[in-house]
Amino acid sequence: MPTSTARCHDWTVERVRAVGGGPHLLVGAVCAVRTGERLQLRRHNPQGINPAILLLELVVQRSPFPDGPATHEERIIDVEPDSGYTTVTILPDGPSVPVDAPA
Repeated sequence: MPTSTARCHDWTVERVRAVGGGPHLLVGAVCAVRTGERLQLRRHNPQGINPAILLLELVVQRSPFPDGPATHEERIIDVEPDSGYTTVTILPDGPSVPVDAPA
């Protein structure tokens, strides 16, 4: 299920070259995580009407343990093929981060 991006900070988006492949986007942030949670970025479906904006959702997977306060922070990272994106928007309520200059 999508979760609020208020728990995350220090969003970054960089263009990188994969070894033996084309350009990719490396998207990352530091997020507060509760015990039993795993955060993941995944492509939003549908992707949206502007092909220059990559839409990603911050999704939380919870274990059966009850919610509690955040116990630690960890960096989440996602790698996406670069199709000439200029901006990455994190859903449901997150920032829009410009893509760095080409690698």
